[in-house]
Amino acid sequence: MALNVAVVSAERELWTGEATQVIARTTEGEIGILTGHEPVLAILAPGSRG
Repeated sequence: MALNVAVVSAERELWTGEATQVIARTTEGEIGILTGHEPVLAILAPGSRG
């Protein structure tokens, strides 16, 4: 089962799609999200694309 993921800024949607898991660096630390996780709203920390 896939997760529906949306990455948004205050101005626009940056990316939307499906994923099997999400690992993100936030201002509160690193988080991991798997299928069945509660919806999450987090501020992403600055990083590089890659």
